[in-house]
Amino acid sequence: MEHKDTKERTDNMSENMVAIRCKSELNPWMDCVMVVPQEQADDIEQSIKERMRGFERNGSCYGDVMREIAQAAGIESLTLCDYDEDTDEPTDAWCEYCAGLSQKMPVIEIDLGELGNDVNIDDLLDKAEELGWCVRESDTEWEFIQNSPAGEDFSFDVGADNVHNADDMVREIRSYANGFDAEEHAKMWIEAQGRVSGVPDLKTLVKDADAIKEMLDELAAAVANDEDNAEGDDDEEEGVNSLEDAYEWILNNFNIDGAAARIIRNVLEYADRMECDEQYDFLTEMLDGTIGLSDREIRNLCWN
Repeated sequence: MEHKDTKERTDNMSENMVAIRCKSELNPWMDCVMVVPQEQADDIEQSIKERMRGFERNGSCYGDVMREIAQAAGIESLTLCDYDEDTDEPTDAWCEYCAGLSQKMPVIEIDLGELGNDVNIDDLLDKAEELGWCVRESDTEWEFIQNSPAGEDFSFDVGADNVHNADDMVREIRSYANGFDAEEHAKMWIEAQGRVSGVPDLKTLVKDADAIKEMLDELAAAVANDEDNAEGDDDEEEGVNSLEDAYEWILNNFNIDGAAARIIRNVLEYADRMECDEQYDFLTEMLDGTIGLSDREIRNLCWN
């Protein structure tokens, strides 16, 4: 529901509802209220933050994004700001409506300006192109393409259904890089020898597969660093407090199999003997370029 009068909006209030107000301090006409059941409030708040982050640079209209979120959650009570088209200022009726919300139900406020300060998907794609990747975008996916040292036209896809913001893009690239098996990739081309023209010798294939893995790890680390840098020094993530915290954080944030997890566990146990800069230097030497950790993340993994 949109642009209802104040009385009709008020009639829809309930003790079991929460108002989520999404607004911009810089653009006062960008203001809306979604009234949701209390049990859905946390999930919808998170969805709004994820979808609205960098929405302008991703070519979306804030009203359209909010409608999509409301529709996906089965919410009918979405009200967009009534504003003067000449001044872009909200009407008195809208200001009165918003001022009275807190008297009727809990209000969650989301500042679009704060969300917009984060790095966006286009920034990450620019970073990929700086590293030599060609990125082709369609309605359904992003295709990352780059020639390997041996001349393979290598590519991988990131599905649009899984990506709504830069965090999602970083996660998907990391996941692919972590899951890429150089040995299996080389084996695929070895088996194609004799059936596909131009396939090089075994030694070249193995070396080339390792190079592709390095390309992917470099890309994963670069986009993660780009996102970290956009957050600023004041928003630096809190570090871990123990070996167990570091290990759990890695397992929760990276898709690694049992063998890789055991190796990382061994690295962390060895690092537990070290202090401060020595521990950081060791973890950097052992983990940089392996599972897509950024320098900032390695530093935050240090606990002694």
